[in-house]
Amino acid sequence: MTATRRDREEMRELLGGRSDGVPGCGSSMNGNHELQRIHEGPSSKKSGVNGTSPGREADLGTSERCRWSALLLELRGPATSAKQPAASPSMRSRTSKKRFFFAVGLLLILAIAIVVGVNLVAFRGPHCRGMAACLTGGVTYIVDGDTLDVGSTRVRLALVNTPEVGQAGYLEAKDFTSQTCPVGAQALVDEDDGQTAGSYGRTIAVVHCGGVNLNEALLKSGYAELVSYYCSVSEFADQAWTDCP
Repeated sequence: MTATRRDREEMRELLGGRSDGVPGCGSSMNGNHELQRIHEGPSSKKSGVNGTSPGREADLGTSERCRWSALLLELRGPATSAKQPAASPSMRSRTSKKRFFFAVGLLLILAIAIVVGVNLVAFRGPHCRGMAACLTGGVTYIVDGDTLDVGSTRVRLALVNTPEVGQAGYLEAKDFTSQTCPVGAQALVDEDDGQTAGSYGRTIAVVHCGGVNLNEALLKSGYAELVSYYCSVSEFADQAWTDCP
């Protein structure tokens, strides 16, 4: 016997899927007998309505269900397990790789954020302006209030002048510079674009120590005075601390 597509659809509608048994098709029903009836075709006429007795009609209804059930089980074969198969080693490997690359990506983002943050902090701090020399180094010697050595470079502070040796206020100005930029401290030297020729071999510049503008600090403390003569050429003349006209 060959089951058509229509037969299969009718069986699915009738049974709603496979089950271990159908009500009314227990051990009392002979499965082989039901399969045999599938091949026998329609039975001969019987007495009663439509040729079949009422009791026989109920029995035929049950038998019909059993017949279709047996045929469906025969066509579908053994039931498959609903348990999901375990993940294969290759699948687990792919998952591990995804997690690894995700972690590496997070670390890279964190590293970039740290670098950018450090650069932003540095940008907000003292920095050189203009196109002339810009250097950093340790303070090695204090000459007087307005002159000091940074590394091997002798620096003359731009736009400020302090008393010379033997003049009143010389020691006070030198001590102030020594305290603001002590020997061994790191200094940022920003050469004056307008005075790159220097003065007696000295680099004319603004010096920052510990975030403090030494030139500005000397003027505000009263230990130095503005050299207004150079306001017309100095790169720093436009800054508020100079009071250049």
